[in-house]
Amino acid sequence: MTVFSAYKKGLATTLQNKKLWLVLYGLNIGIALLAAQPFSNLIESKLGNTLTINELLNGFSYTVLMDFYYEYVESVWAVLDQSILLLVAFMFLYIFLSGGILKTFINQEEPFSFQNFWGSCGQFFWRFFRLTFYFLIFHSIL
Repeated sequence: MTVFSAYKKGLATTLQNKKLWLVLYGLNIGIALLAAQPFSNLIESKLGNTLTINELLNGFSYTVLMDFYYEYVESVWAVLDQSILLLVAFMFLYIFLSGGILKTFINQEEPFSFQNFWGSCGQFFWRFFRLTFYFLIFHSIL
């Protein structure tokens, strides 16, 4: 099997599981919106009534960004602390979902069902968690 045929087969398999694909896409969009909301609220509350926001509409300005950071450093770090917690929650969510994704792709002859998907997520969670833990240790050593 060549690399191109492997990618083609993987894409075809992915497109056969539209329900799975939509659930994962929806979760990604939901978490992205959840992550962006604190930053949006911070910028709106601090810069919403100033002319500084007009400078950001023209494009990225490092000077404006650093002025904002130095002026509101405590607020920025509070939002970043929340983001770290969200990142850890996102990592645990995808460790959980990895078991269901793997089982769905292994059992291609069975039709996709959410009952099997969620059951596989729970069944393989601790194995994937342990694997992720080993992976993080290995990468920190490197």
